[in-house]
Amino acid sequence: QTQSESAESDTSSSESELESVPQQVVTVTRSTEQTDTPTYSVTGLKLPQTLSIDVDASGESWVSVTTEGDISLFEGVIPGGATQTIQLDEGMNRVYVRIGYLPSTTVKFDDATVELPADYQTNQTQTLTFDIE
Repeated sequence: QTQSESAESDTSSSESELESVPQQVVTVTRSTEQTDTPTYSVTGLKLPQTLSIDVDASGESWVSVTTEGDISLFEGVIPGGATQTIQLDEGMNRVYVRIGYLPSTTVKFDDATVELPADYQTNQTQTLTFDIE
């Protein structure tokens, strides 16, 4: 390899390194359409990525996470004060999160925290639908 070839390859590798670290801004927006289950639009999420479900110390929560075709990604009880992370793979367009005790539960995509439905205190068990765009 000549010096000029090595200089070119150094330049191209540093450019590709810069391109591979874009700032990801994830937003989760609740749909205004009235449906049986709250539906959210998730934008800016680069898959694969993790979904985090935090349960605060006020109580444990049973959680089920499925994707299209009723494929289970997680099902179980998350103890109070714990966090469960679920891997979201490339090609996933829709994720369903069924939460047994909403008042103690926080859902996050990357650093974006999901705003819970207005009735989460009275309707404590709900399925939230997330469309990944």
